[in-house]
Amino acid sequence: MLELIFDVMNSTPPSKPEFRIKTMAKNDTEELLRTKDGSNGEYKWASIPNTDLEGANLEGANFQGADLSGINLKKANLSRAQLSKANLKGANLSGAILNDTILKNTNLLNTDFSNSTAISAVFSGANIQDSNFNAAELSRADFSSTDLTNTTFNEAVLMGVDMVEAKLKNSSSKNAELSYANLSRSNLENANLESSTSLRINLSFSNLNNANLKNADLKGANFTYATCINTELTNANLKDSDSKEVDFNSANLKNANFENADLKGANFTESNLKGIKLKGAKLNGTSLERKPKEEDSDNEITNAN
Repeated sequence: MLELIFDVMNSTPPSKPEFRIKTMAKNDTEELLRTKDGSNGEYKWASIPNTDLEGANLEGANFQGADLSGINLKKANLSRAQLSKANLKGANLSGAILNDTILKNTNLLNTDFSNSTAISAVFSGANIQDSNFNAAELSRADFSSTDLTNTTFNEAVLMGVDMVEAKLKNSSSKNAELSYANLSRSNLENANLESSTSLRINLSFSNLNNANLKNADLKGANFTYATCINTELTNANLKDSDSKEVDFNSANLKNANFENADLKGANFTESNLKGIKLKGAKLNGTSLERKPKEEDSDNEITNAN
């Protein structure tokens, strides 16, 4: 024991601390590009932009911080892969499998995810502007606090997704499935959700100004404190919705169905109410609280309580 103490005390400490950074060996990435099989591989901080990994097996691989900009990952299997803080700007992931994949704070600007499957994938904090998720399967994915400006989700399945505080300005989700999705406090200004199926969607405190929800099925939706100024809601189904304190100023509500909806405190100033259905709706504190007289020639409200 005394000898051990003596050796330690008389050892010469290094003049500077030694830091060793493990880098991706060139031959490892070359092997990956040659075989297209990198399942469970470690490719952290790798740099392989503009390369071709179409159809590759990358299940469980770690690409954290990697430069994958412009890469072709069409129909690749990236399930359970780690892609946090990676750069996939301009990448092609059409038809790719990304179930349970982690893409937190990733650069996904102008990326193609069309026809991909990303069930329970995590995109939170990512920059996904100008990207394409058309016809993608995205059930239960996490898009919270992401920037999805100008991104398209047409005919995509977004059931149960988390888009809390997401930026969806000018986005398009036409004919998409958004039932049970949470878009609370999101920005949907000028967004297109025409003919979407959005049963029990949560849009509370969201900005829907100038958005298009024509023919959307929003039965049981939560709209509390949302702003819907100049919003297009022609033929929309908001039956059983919670629409308390919603600002519908100048909105087009022609033939909209608000049966059994809670509209307490909602603002309908300058709105188009022609053919609106209000049977069983709660109208306390709104300009619609007084039922119009049957003899009114310009009656635009039907079946009000």
